[in-house]
Amino acid sequence: MMTQQAWDPWRDLQRLQDEVQRRFENPAPGGGNGEFPPLNVAREPERIVIEAPLPGIDRNSLDVTATGNSVTIKGERVADTSVPAERWHQRERATGRFVRSVKLDTRLATDQTTATYRDGILRIEVPLAADAKPQRISIAS
Repeated sequence: MMTQQAWDPWRDLQRLQDEVQRRFENPAPGGGNGEFPPLNVAREPERIVIEAPLPGIDRNSLDVTATGNSVTIKGERVADTSVPAERWHQRERATGRFVRSVKLDTRLATDQTTATYRDGILRIEVPLAADAKPQRISIAS
């Protein structure tokens, strides 16, 4: 037989304080900054490559824009409605709309941007603008 414990508002307040403290000490799993989606951004000699893990998100809900020196990803993760809300034990996966922008320190050839979405990974490739690419300068004698 299970015994009931008297409600103690101070215990609940302490539990809340502990949870807030834990979130500040470790804001996001994996050492990230908590922004969604997490991004990998790499500069290659001719382009910038951005990868974002977006498992379970419909490709048609994603929108990628590139302007000047920034790239923006917009989308929406729809809640799973196959299980009634009252039956969930735990739900850690965020749902809803998101926007994530990356501002880069170089100009981009945005009209040549490509994006692919395969196996839950969005990959965006943005060539560097011609005047942003390193130019070899010959030295005259």
